[in-house]
Amino acid sequence: MKTFNQYISEIVKGIYKGFGMLIIDGQKVDVEVELYGTDNKNNTFLTRIVDIDKKYQNTHPIGKEVAIPAKTFRRGRWVKVKTPNAFK
Repeated sequence: MKTFNQYISEIVKGIYKGFGMLIIDGQKVDVEVELYGTDNKNNTFLTRIVDIDKKYQNTHPIGKEVAIPAKTFRRGRWVKVKTPNAFK
């Protein structure tokens, strides 16, 4: 069984797409977030919204910081988005 700290070290900073992982007004919403840090005291991942459906941008604008519980991030349907390198 892995501990919480081992899971955090396995997850790499980057852009992740969550399929129905953010709940707004009772609706599951697909969202892309940029993982930029962790809060080990509260067991959360610190993220910024990169892309969200236009009808939810009033309440959750692009660039808004969102703390996602580690349990949701590890067990949920999150896929790392491959971004091309601009310098190759």
